[in-house]
Amino acid sequence: MCLGPRTFADKRNVKVTRKGISRGADQTFTVDVGEILQKGKTDKDLVLEPGDLVYVPERLILF
Repeated sequence: MCLGPRTFADKRNVKVTRKGISRGADQTFTVDVGEILQKGKTDKDLVLEPGDLVYVPERLILF
């Protein structure tokens, strides 16, 4: 199940891990989803591919 970002999500440090092609090393991208959603900077958006893993950490300081 996929849900939208929550209050405690660190939208500035979303990690996307993509499996390496032909036994290559995995690639990890850091995406500032907050900048994309709030400021409309779609040029910084990353197109997800099948098999991508998305990790959204919690913010350390909540205010």
